[in-house]
Amino acid sequence: TISNIGKSELNWNAGEIKESCLSVTPMEGKIAAGESQTVKVVLDRNNMEEELNTVLTISDENTKKNISITAQSHSLVVTQGLYTYYKFDGDFNDATENAINGFGNNSPSFVEGIDEGSQAIKFSLTNNSSFIVPKPITDSRTLTVSFWGKDFSDGNIFYLVSSHDNASMFTFTMSNGSLKFVTTRYYNEYQYSNKPTFTHPTITDGKWHHIALVSDFNVTENSKTTTLLYVDGVFVDTVTEDVNPFEEGTPSQASYGTGIKFIMGGNVTIERKTINGTNMSIDNFRVYNTRCLSANEIKQIYDARQ
Repeated sequence: TISNIGKSELNWNAGEIKESCLSVTPMEGKIAAGESQTVKVVLDRNNMEEELNTVLTISDENTKKNISITAQSHSLVVTQGLYTYYKFDGDFNDATENAINGFGNNSPSFVEGIDEGSQAIKFSLTNNSSFIVPKPITDSRTLTVSFWGKDFSDGNIFYLVSSHDNASMFTFTMSNGSLKFVTTRYYNEYQYSNKPTFTHPTITDGKWHHIALVSDFNVTENSKTTTLLYVDGVFVDTVTEDVNPFEEGTPSQASYGTGIKFIMGGNVTIERKTINGTNMSIDNFRVYNTRCLSANEIKQIYDARQ
């Protein structure tokens, strides 16, 4: 903040910014006596070297002030087993070497993400917009899904389409303000209303919240899918779902391994009813398709705001 403590108008300007990872807004201005003006400095960590050490010079006709700016880039945390990572920084591409890229449908938009200079994807209920990945990224028997979201309301968050009659499965929704994860085709078709929701802190307050689902089938408990929910780096609840291992070994009955595409946002058909999408925003969507992350690893992702 630049304050004019003098008795006449103050004309100021910022010196040349040589680092492409920095932006300054505004670069110059006029401030009446006794008034002040805020200058916004934004750092794009995705476009910087490992370390930044520079000086921003603000001056008027008589005085120069040097402001030191130092920073370190965000190294990617918890990389082991990372299958897909969508940062949504202006595109729908996978940031991992797997390059499992998606695309937007019905014009989802890009908005400011969890950090200044980053972007997130915003879905429109009116447009029924969605993000589609033409591969089944979430039907693994050992799975972790991690992302940041805001502006949640009742409706669809994401789901998977099965090769069996395009049935919905692995649905993640919000019902009466509570998150709900239901895996199999059968329960999504016939028993969704009877399946429990998670108990968790309020996430409908218009603020960014970190959500992580850690799920396994027939590992923690025989013949069950066990899913742990973390909110803002803290474990909050567990839900289970009965799943027959013998049926999962039969192609005509299986849900695991039958996915053909992943859809975030938009409408979904569950229990022969349409559940609408919402106006939510999503950032930093990660999938680990062979690992159940530990509580410490979830906390690392939360602390790094990734």
